[in-house]
Amino acid sequence: MKKNLVKFSCLFVGVVMIIWWIANHWKIADNIDIHSHSFIYQQQGDFHREAKTALTGSYNFKRKQFEGKLSIDELTFPNVLFTSGVVLVSWGKERDLLGVIYFDNKTKRYAMEITDEKIYEKLTGLKYADSPLIISSPASSLEEAKNIHDDLVRNDMKMRYPRIQNPQNQNK
Repeated sequence: MKKNLVKFSCLFVGVVMIIWWIANHWKIADNIDIHSHSFIYQQQGDFHREAKTALTGSYNFKRKQFEGKLSIDELTFPNVLFTSGVVLVSWGKERDLLGVIYFDNKTKRYAMEITDEKIYEKLTGLKYADSPLIISSPASSLEEAKNIHDDLVRNDMKMRYPRIQNPQNQNK
């Protein structure tokens, strides 16, 4: 009887230690706090300028989803939700589809393709012209912003469609 009690106690202590370790070391979400200089440009057009952006909240690794707050210059979206390569949504009184966002949690780089006409006009002072407004971060020049956007889109495509070969690599 005493042997069984000792075995049960050891097993119980072992299970408690495993649960404690998992609770303290198994990371499902990462806090995100990115305040950076960004660059805004029309995908097809002449408009471009520097901007200040902030992304604060948490990124869930399991769902590959961010939930938190987004600021672009003086515009603040207190409740945003996004999945990289899919959609950027803001909600409050209403739910607004802002556009698409590409996000790399390792490097903390992101590029947004803003297609919401009201936000587009507030950021540019121009009418929406059926071409997204791109915001890349961190970036301090038009060339750097375009490179970040293109790189993140390319990485997202590789992740989603790993069997598709890059046409440039087919001839090698």
